[in-house]
Amino acid sequence: MNSKMSRRVFAEGLVLLPMGLFLVHCSGSDDNSGSSNNNNPPPQQTGGSPGQTGRRITYTSSVVASHAHTFSINSDDFTTPPSGGDSGSTSQSAGHHHQVSVTSDQLASIGAGQSITVTTSLVEDHTHDFTFTKMG
Repeated sequence: MNSKMSRRVFAEGLVLLPMGLFLVHCSGSDDNSGSSNNNNPPPQQTGGSPGQTGRRITYTSSVVASHAHTFSINSDDFTTPPSGGDSGSTSQSAGHHHQVSVTSDQLASIGAGQSITVTTSLVEDHTHDFTFTKMG
C-alpha cells in the first residue's frame, strides 16, 4: 500500500475539508431530496427605515439541493398592490435562478399581516418555497 500523498491531494483536502464542514453545518435540515424546507430566515429590508417609500424587502427561499435563493419585493406593493402582482427572477445560486409570481391578492393578504407561501418555477428538477410576511 502506498502511504505517500501528493501535494495536490493534500492541498485539495485542506481546501475542501473546511468547505465540507461549512456545508454540513449550514445545510442543517436540507435533505437533498428535492423537497422544500420551509424554515426560511426572516426577511431583510434595504433602502431605508420602516415606512419609507421605496424600501425593498428581501426574502430567502427554503434550502433545496444545498442552496437557497433570494427575491425582493417593494414594500409599497403590500399597501398598494400592482394589478398584475409582482413577479421576476430569484437571485442566482448553484448556477441557476427560478421565477416567482406573487398575485395582487396575495400581496394584499401579506400587507394585512398574513403569511403567504409561494413556490418557485421548476428548474433543474426542483423548486423552492418563499414565505412572504409583512415586515414592521
